[in-house]
Amino acid sequence: MRPFEKLSLVVQVATLIVLYLTLRWLKKYTKETTRLADAAVEEMSRPCVQVHAETDQSDEAILEGQAASISSVHYLAFRNVGTGTALNFKFSGETSSPKAQMTDGPALAPGQVFTSNFPRNALSDPATVIAEFETLSGAKYRTETLIEGRRWVKESRFQKAT
Repeated sequence: MRPFEKLSLVVQVATLIVLYLTLRWLKKYTKETTRLADAAVEEMSRPCVQVHAETDQSDEAILEGQAASISSVHYLAFRNVGTGTALNFKFSGETSSPKAQMTDGPALAPGQVFTSNFPRNALSDPATVIAEFETLSGAKYRTETLIEGRRWVKESRFQKAT
């Protein structure tokens, strides 16, 4: 082999090594960029479905120290207070029966209210109402709402479903 051919071979091997390292870096960069883009999309349009409660300014509410009430409704209503559409919406409420069953509901657009056929008076006291739903990307979430006296909304917890 002549010196020129040896130099050409060395240059080709060095080029191959640089190309391999560039490919590895590009794969890592693409994977990280995809992860960040998915997280950004998830944060932009996240639904949050809660039991729809009205502000209660009655004397009884003030004495009880409560601000939200469902006493004006006969059936449980749910509202999407988030920024994205809630898909595969399901809900259940604690009753005197031993096992609560999830009931399917419609997809809820942001701000939309859905009135179920679940009677408010069928709730046990206290009762936990669970709403489960998905985002457009398929991430699953749930909201647990504690209701006391079949009237007072004590607290709501939003969490990622497992």
